[in-house]
Formats: sequence, structure tokens, C-alpha cells
Amino acid sequence: MLPFKLVYHERYDLNLGPHVFPSQKFRLIYELLLREGIAMPQDFLRPDPATDEDILRVHTPDWVRKLKTGTLTASEVMLLEVPYSPELVEAVWLAAGGTILAGQSALRDGFGSNLSGGFHHVRISAGDFITRIPGMAKASARFTMWR
Repeated sequence: MLPFKLVYHERYDLNLGPHVFPSQKFRLIYELLLREGIAMPQDFLRPDPATDEDILRVHTPDWVRKLKTGTLTASEVMLLEVPYSPELVEAVWLAAGGTILAGQSALRDGFGSNLSGGFHHVRISAGDFITRIPGMAKASARFTMWR
């Protein structure tokens, strides 16, 4: 058993197939850690999605509403570079929640890691280059409140 926790959710994988953003990497890392005996099932925490309140700490209400209701413009969808779907929104809310959970684990255990991430190149009112919701920004905003 590891002396710290890892965070993973099977819905991190968007099943995009061959794509510049291979979301199956999250599942493959999880499976490898278990198969190689590096981690045991009890070493993993399962995140809840970030709250809208957490997301709104770093994004505008209009952007969050568009993501959650699927009312992005065609140009906004193109900037995502990943097919828009309700599953995408769920995955990135989970990933942000996973980063927050990993941060909580790190505060408790000295280290924590979320197997998802990589959502970067972000603006407060949009997402671009495979960016929907940057987990680290939300986690940082949440941790600032805890201090």
C-alpha cells in the first residue's frame, strides 16, 4: 500500500479514439499501476465533480453556462479542439474535482496525485487548445480559501 493517495475516475477517459489528446492515457496509467503492483485498489480515491462554485472562481458565469447547457458557438467549439459533449463537461468537472481532492490528500499525507489533468492554455471566458477547465487553477483558488 502506498503512503499517499492517487485520484482516478473511469470517466476521465472520453473515448476519443486516435486524437491529439489521448484521454485513454488516464485509464492506461491506472491499469498499469495496478498491473505492475505499484498501487493497490485501496490506494485510489474517487473524486466528486468540482462544484460550479469552484469552477466559477476561475471562469465567467457565461462560459460555465455555455459549457453546461451546450450552447457554445461554433467558433467556441472549434477552440476546444475536442468534440463537445455532456461527457466532456462531466470529465473536466471530475478532473477539476480530482485535482482538488489530490490537493486535500497532499495537505493530509504530504503528497497526492490526480491521474487526470493537462487542461491548460486557458482564458477566464473561454477554452482553447484542449482546455475546458484548468484543474490546477480551481484547486489553487480553493486552497487559497483554506489558508
